[in-house]
Amino acid sequence: MPEPKQLPNGRWKIRFRDPLGGPRSKVCDTKREARAFAEDVAHSGRRGSWVAPELSRNTLEAWSTQYMAIVVHLRPASVALCQRELAHIHRRFGLHQLGQLNALEIQKWLAELLAAGVAPSSVQRKVSDVAGACSRFQSKRA
Repeated sequence: MPEPKQLPNGRWKIRFRDPLGGPRSKVCDTKREARAFAEDVAHSGRRGSWVAPELSRNTLEAWSTQYMAIVVHLRPASVALCQRELAHIHRRFGLHQLGQLNALEIQKWLAELLAAGVAPSSVQRKVSDVAGACSRFQSKRA
């Protein structure tokens, strides 16, 4: 594991390679924080869950719009259905950064939909769309 270097301003810089081999660095306030960060990156790389910070700052709406523009494996009717469902999802989560989405908030939204009388099959479709978008984002990470 790389060793943090102290900068002239007293902070610590850790240089590391992301899971795809690209060089990266991060500046931390303490040596302990820098080491912990490097360990977290290594661990998430081994698990296959590492996401480049610049990708996680994209909003759900921006990313899903970009993704839907290149979908070629779905029939037009399926694309239209997916876009209609995404419109509902965008109203609630469209401005959320991908890296800030959390399962509890999504589950709360789904419970609110059920309480408002939305059909369980419609809620399940939204669950599938959100889960699918998240898994495609994970598989496209840098």
